[in-house]
Amino acid sequence: MKQLLRSTLFVTFSFICLALISSRASAQAISGIVNQYAKVTYITPPSIMPAKIVVNNRVFLPNDKVMLIQMKGATIINTNTASFGTVTNLNSAGEYEFGIVKSVSGDTVTLKSPVCHAYSVPDSVQLIKVAVYTNKVTVAGILTCAPWANGVGGVLVVDAADSFVMNADVDVSTRGFLGGNVFGVTFNCSASDFAVPNTGLSSADGLKGEGIAQYITGSESGRAASANGGGGAGAGNAAAGGGGNYGAGGNGGSQYDGCGSAAVNVNYFGYGGFALPYTAGRLFMGGGGGGPQHDNGYTVYHGGNGGGIILIKAKAIVGNYHVIRSDGDSVALTHDEGTSGAGAGGTIYLQCNNYTNTVQIEANGGKGGDVYNNAFPNSCHPPSGGGGGGAIWLSTPSLPASVSPSVNGGVPGLVLRPSSPCYNTPYNAQAGGGGNVLYNLPNVFFYPAQNLTDTILCYNSSISIGVDTGYQSYNWSTGATTNVISVSQTGTYTLQAVTPLGCTLYDTSKVRYDTLSLGDDTTVCFGSPFIVTPKPLGNFFTYQWQDGTTTSSYSVIQTGTYTLNTTTIHGCRLQDSIHIIVMTKPLLRDTIVCNAHIGVPLTLPAGYSSYLWSNGDTHNSIITSGSGTFTVHAVTQIGCIVDDTAHVIVDSLTLGNDTALCSNTGYIITPQPSVNFTSYTWNNGDSTTTFTAYTTGIYGVTVSTIHNCVLKDSVKLIIDTLPTVSFIVPDSVLCEGQATLFTAHYTSTGDTGLVWNFGDNTIIDNDKSILHAYTTPGTYVVTLTGKYRLCPDAAYTKSITANAFPTLNLGPDTSICPNGSTILIGDYFNAGNSAAHWVWNTGDTTSQISVTGDGRYSATITLDGCSTSDSVDVFKNCYLDVPNAFTPNGDGVNDYFFPRQLLGKGITTFTLNIFDRWGVEVFQATSINGRGWDGKFNNKPQPEGVYIYSIDVQFTNGDQEHYQGNVTLLR
Repeated sequence: MKQLLRSTLFVTFSFICLALISSRASAQAISGIVNQYAKVTYITPPSIMPAKIVVNNRVFLPNDKVMLIQMKGATIINTNTASFGTVTNLNSAGEYEFGIVKSVSGDTVTLKSPVCHAYSVPDSVQLIKVAVYTNKVTVAGILTCAPWANGVGGVLVVDAADSFVMNADVDVSTRGFLGGNVFGVTFNCSASDFAVPNTGLSSADGLKGEGIAQYITGSESGRAASANGGGGAGAGNAAAGGGGNYGAGGNGGSQYDGCGSAAVNVNYFGYGGFALPYTAGRLFMGGGGGGPQHDNGYTVYHGGNGGGIILIKAKAIVGNYHVIRSDGDSVALTHDEGTSGAGAGGTIYLQCNNYTNTVQIEANGGKGGDVYNNAFPNSCHPPSGGGGGGAIWLSTPSLPASVSPSVNGGVPGLVLRPSSPCYNTPYNAQAGGGGNVLYNLPNVFFYPAQNLTDTILCYNSSISIGVDTGYQSYNWSTGATTNVISVSQTGTYTLQAVTPLGCTLYDTSKVRYDTLSLGDDTTVCFGSPFIVTPKPLGNFFTYQWQDGTTTSSYSVIQTGTYTLNTTTIHGCRLQDSIHIIVMTKPLLRDTIVCNAHIGVPLTLPAGYSSYLWSNGDTHNSIITSGSGTFTVHAVTQIGCIVDDTAHVIVDSLTLGNDTALCSNTGYIITPQPSVNFTSYTWNNGDSTTTFTAYTTGIYGVTVSTIHNCVLKDSVKLIIDTLPTVSFIVPDSVLCEGQATLFTAHYTSTGDTGLVWNFGDNTIIDNDKSILHAYTTPGTYVVTLTGKYRLCPDAAYTKSITANAFPTLNLGPDTSICPNGSTILIGDYFNAGNSAAHWVWNTGDTTSQISVTGDGRYSATITLDGCSTSDSVDVFKNCYLDVPNAFTPNGDGVNDYFFPRQLLGKGITTFTLNIFDRWGVEVFQATSINGRGWDGKFNNKPQPEGVYIYSIDVQFTNGDQEHYQGNVTLLR
């Protein structure tokens, strides 16, 4: 580790200044608590330089003087025996040292030196701000310390450079380790437990007093001591032991005499705290007395607190008959219970050689608690043991005449009830052991502040290295034992120095030759001067460069070798040179290109650490795609920044993209950009600035630019003229249901198809001629649409009328009697229409004709160009040839009787009855398709003779007729 040490010259100057300041300053009055405290949560090991300490209280500032102390941490025997609490190893308990704050950052305090001891942070390590006074200080009111609590407090430390005048007491009594609290409530005679758990208000034995060992979980209570903390009161009302320090604490009195004979009772008591070994390098607070035991419910008190720690450094202490005190706590009077133990006296270190006006110094143990029984006036309840005496350590070799010290152990308590058989006795309770007054205290207020530093040696010379006086001893790696040594060789020199408290600190100084360095030969950036600065900085007294310049640094703007001769601050004469290459800045050049189809390369040297072009490219070279401004940001391997811009002008010619269009006016081709061109030659020889194309083809031009570039380009054009579409129908008149040919007439160039829309929901694609018939008469809008690749669709619309066929009904077939009255047939529906025209098969052209005979009569009517025909049959409807005889002899001639001339189409019903002369019906027929009567009846031939016939008929017009006559059957 390294120890911060100051040079002799600096310390001497500091003391002179301090003396001057102190002599002119007025006295400062102090009282109360003048120190500040912080619990340490982390501290670097002794090997770390400088020490870093993490605290929980931000009260420190740079250059504060501080005291680092560990309050606990001793190892003790942990068995349930009388040996419990015996210290087997102090570890770092009580170790302390002083230092100076170098810096503070948040909760971390950095000292100017390493720490000497290896502290155990969980064991109540605290950092204390020392109360420092550079002039005379007067104690105007009681001066004390913060009471010990939560791992901090219990220590008063004052560093006065001048007199310490006491107009009031300095008192840290009872501010040390705490006495055992009130817990034991269960009575149990002859309880032999030395270490038992603290179970709170249900405990049987009293809590042990606090000391330099941490409480051991599960062993907090019981009669045995805990290091210098007194043992607790036993369950049989055995009194607690007093706390210890330099002197051991007194044992408590025997258990309640109602538990047995005196020989038995004397074996049960609380043990006094152990005495502690003392060296100047450790400080201990007085141990706390053991806690009480109270099963009867009467008032008891916690064990007495021990005294705190006092450290005072002063040029002189003027006592004025006041006291510097650190006494242990005495115990109040109790009755009928197990009494708590008294606290031990504390520790007082005084680094002062001049005392006047009687200075009283006390570190006495507290008095054990008296007993005055009320409930058991005739019994013995024990008093408690007294606290051990503390330690007073003076820097003088003997006791000064004006100093009156007192380090007595506390007396035990007494039984004060006259009726008790133990009246006016301590009932085996013991006094605390006496303390001690020690002399020749080393300089505990030793603040390591400055370490050895690495230093410079000139060739063929020597230098002195060393540290302040004040250490006990010095041991250099060279074998020297003085605080300062002279060295003439480079190397590492190690010092081992022992502080006044016996702490060994190590420090090292590396001695090297004085050097001059202008740095390595280098390449630097362009654009700004490179400053050559000799190193190490601040090491040189005079400068002379190769050109006579005497400045401490040199500005380089061009490549070359630069040399410096210098004198160092140590008087050494040195020379060094450096060769510097100043980089040349690469430039991007503006460029004109005659071919827009060939990219323009823009390039920086390869090997840079990074490139970033304005188009996002990160290579050293880019190919531009046209005119524009291109920037680059590049960084060389040595960090030079290149920012540059290139303007690229690309002479270009374009006639535009190949184009297809619909136009009757032509397409104007304009070379672009027109502002760049000075001459034009088209592929047809024209020299105009523009060209108008009317037909499909490839058109090209050659131009000269203002930059003397000759450029060519061509464009392919497809030009379709605006189309026309129409159709014709050959028939002037269309009749319903009559198919008519529709024929399209249209511009065929660029057509992609035809669409017919006949207006009757019939749509047909692509037919140029098509037959179409309208099934329903009416007027229809026919649209023919021509579709074209470039031009808009062309449409032609025409209204077409489909006329209905005229209605012609000549009526039903009819009949007529030949040579009878005429009948009239004709078209009565259209008879009044003057536009109608009729043609009969008789040659008539009227709407009706007269018929005198049977036969088929037809007519055709023409109306609006559409014709309809109809016919009617006229049948005979009367008997003109009814036979009057027939010969049914099977010769095939006249074998049957039937009125054939009567059977015309106009008959709907027919009945033929034949009777013989006696009126018997021999035949009947109702079908006009029959053969008639064959001359038989019941399949027997009838005789010749006259028979009577009866015929009834009904015609289709509803007329009915009856015929009757005679017919002769011949054989």
